Amino acid sequence: MRGAAIAVISGIIGAAIAGAFSFITADRQISAQSQDSAHQFLRTQQQALYSKFLTQYDAAYEDIYQLDNILPHEQTSDEMYQTAYEKALSDSSALTPMVRELSLIASSEVAGNSEQLASKQLFLIGSLNLRPVEDQGKAKAAVEGDKALFDELNDLRKSFINSARKDLGSDL
Repeated sequence: MRGAAIAVISGIIGAAIAGAFSFITADRQISAQSQDSAHQFLRTQQQALYSKFLTQYDAAYEDIYQLDNILPHEQTSDEMYQTAYEKALSDSSALTPMVRELSLIASSEVAGNSEQLASKQLFLIGSLNLRPVEDQGKAKAAVEGDKALFDELNDLRKSFINSARKDLGSDL
């Protein structure tokens, strides 16, 4: 009888230990799945914001490029210039809230690149706004000087894309 009691007690202790290990294993699996889900959610949010930022940046870049190209033409009116300038400024200004969002969820490299892109675009718009439309000769010379700024923006865009790809571990 004593042997049977020891066997029953041993069985109960063994079952309790196995149950505890099973519970610990299940808890770890749930925790790992939860972390994977959180990581995947963050990655999805980053990817969506990176794409949104690039789309807005490209639209603003195109506006600035068009604004830059209408300056040297004699048929450019003040109204035409003002309309193009306001569109470029509006599209570029829309990047600022995205830069703030990126600073919260992106790597410091991506956030820094986005901040540089947005500020350089606004700087370029400011330089374009300083040009008098009636002085076409000076405007044409200034447009030639902008090539370096446009090249710098293109290089910054490439840096943003490369750092975003690194952040995401894949293609953007």
